[in-house]
Amino acid sequence: EGESYEKMIARVCELRRSITEHEKAEDILLVAHAGTIRALVAEALDIPLMRSLSLVIDPLSLTKLSVFNSSEGESWQVTCVNHSVIHAD
Repeated sequence: EGESYEKMIARVCELRRSITEHEKAEDILLVAHAGTIRALVAEALDIPLMRSLSLVIDPLSLTKLSVFNSSEGESWQVTCVNHSVIHAD
């Protein structure tokens, strides 16, 4: 029996917070499974976590998220989700 989706989401979001709160954190490249990406997109868009299961994240796709920390808290920018980086010739 593996980790529940809710526990995985909590773990991923906590790790993301610890990385982005670091004062020297700038650009971070994260190579991850679809569930991890879904969790981060759900957090960025403030959608119910279980609703994130409806997001399609293809293998080898690109999702770009930016988080900005200020005295007022965090704000997010979602640039792309599930962008195909492999083009057929």
